[in-house]
Amino acid sequence: MSESLNRLLARLDSVAAYEGPWRPLGDEAPRLRGRLAEMRRRRDQLEDVLVIALIGGSGVGKSTLLNAIAGDNLAETSAYRPCTEVPTIYHPHDVPVDWQNCRHVSGSALERLVIIDTPDTDTVVRQHRQTVWNALKRCDLVMLCGSPEKYLDDATWSLIRPLQAERTIACVETKAEESAGSLREHWVSRMEEQGFRVDAYFRVNAREAFDRKLAGSLPVPGEFDFPQLERYLEDELDRENIHRIKRSNIAGLLSKTVGQLRERLSPRRDELDALERQLQEAETSLMMEARDLVMDRVFSESHLWIRAQGQETAFRAKGLVGGLYRFFQCLRALPERAAGWMPWSPGRSPVRRVALMLGNRPGLAEDLGLVVDTLRESHDNKSASHRLEFARRGFEPVADDRGFEVFGEDFDNRLSHILRSSARVRLIKNARLLTSWPLVFMLDGPLYAVAGVGVYHLVRGFLTGQLLTGPQFLSGASVFAVAAAAELMLLAWGVRLGAWLARRSAIRGVRAQLLPAGTAFARHREALDEARGLLDEIEDIDAALRKGFGAARPIPEAGGAAAPTDGTSALQQE
Repeated sequence: MSESLNRLLARLDSVAAYEGPWRPLGDEAPRLRGRLAEMRRRRDQLEDVLVIALIGGSGVGKSTLLNAIAGDNLAETSAYRPCTEVPTIYHPHDVPVDWQNCRHVSGSALERLVIIDTPDTDTVVRQHRQTVWNALKRCDLVMLCGSPEKYLDDATWSLIRPLQAERTIACVETKAEESAGSLREHWVSRMEEQGFRVDAYFRVNAREAFDRKLAGSLPVPGEFDFPQLERYLEDELDRENIHRIKRSNIAGLLSKTVGQLRERLSPRRDELDALERQLQEAETSLMMEARDLVMDRVFSESHLWIRAQGQETAFRAKGLVGGLYRFFQCLRALPERAAGWMPWSPGRSPVRRVALMLGNRPGLAEDLGLVVDTLRESHDNKSASHRLEFARRGFEPVADDRGFEVFGEDFDNRLSHILRSSARVRLIKNARLLTSWPLVFMLDGPLYAVAGVGVYHLVRGFLTGQLLTGPQFLSGASVFAVAAAAELMLLAWGVRLGAWLARRSAIRGVRAQLLPAGTAFARHREALDEARGLLDEIEDIDAALRKGFGAARPIPEAGGAAAPTDGTSALQQE
């Protein structure tokens, strides 16, 4: 139980330390910190003595009961008026008690017990009720005293009700008479209705027992269960069962604390789920707008991809056809490059846009004109809607000044990964395939064959004295030019095919990776996730406590197991 308790307290520390904007949890945190401090204090006092508080209304016989237990006239008694104004603390010699404004009586034979006779719970003196409450807060076992005339008074209920499940209860009927019936059935049933588990019930006549002890005689039947009460205090409340009571109190306090947290906060889960859906929808909408911009400004212009594939292919071109392709690529780009150098150049040329799209400089989305005012305006409108909705759901205002900048950075990083990594890798792969030696030989082969036939006829004519005429030279050059044009056309179509494949792959990457990532409204997302995570933690701890942990005895709910019979205790039954 100790290890389980320590783990649960450590988990609750994260809840108690909450300082976020969700007001329902923020309001509970100070109360939880106080409860955790009390549980740790009680955990550290497991080896200490058991503190018993005698509680009851005026005239029920609390002081007489203490005198009977001690066998001495320790506390002033009266059957008609309140007599106890200051608590009487009855404790062993070697147990220091640091309570102020109390009457200390040492010398108890009950080595492991400290008994406190408190003022009456139905007193009109406010200080007396505060004294009773202080005793209740420090005690481990509440011995609730009652008489046939007074055992269910509202004044006593008002004091012990806040301690439901936090203290072990024993009921003592102090003025039993042969002519009167037992209060047990009605008293215990009312206790259970209020959620208290009665650990023991004793029906005694404290006056008869006290007088008999003063006379030094043996117990008489008129004392009823007083011998069982003494046996309960002297024998049953040994160290092991004192530990059990203390652990039970801690477990009850822990279960009650977590249960109250869950009851107060779990009904707000629907509100948090609604905020989650709103954030998800807004992030999806904003990313869809950004994706549409990408598709419109990057993928709708297929000639940019052809230009990019052509640049990568020309850079790696080999052989005769490759050399010609590189030459024509340079000629094609020359006017665009020259226009870009001019101060009056209108916008970016395709060459410049391809360089921006596939280069390594940061700020790709901004360079391509994707971070536009319409996108920022859409983000600001959605952020304002979130602030209003979060306030309605109990959140303090969440500052999100850099929300759009964070979204833009994330958008830029993911788009850069798609274009500068995945797409560029595909373009390079296609270029290497188009410029591989097998394809180079296939493209250059016909040209070398035409050139070889021309050289053969030229050498043969020179050796035979039959020189080739101009039309023959022109015919051979024409054949070579047609073959070269055909090979260049094949390579150009290969480049177009590679550009199409790279563009299609990049489009798939955009659809797969440009998804809502929670960065558009990061501060709202962070506040919501923290609140949801702590609520999940509270519900998980509550579920663990409902299953029970360690050796702690579970505290039943109202209407639980029946109370012990007269003169018996839960310890005896167990």
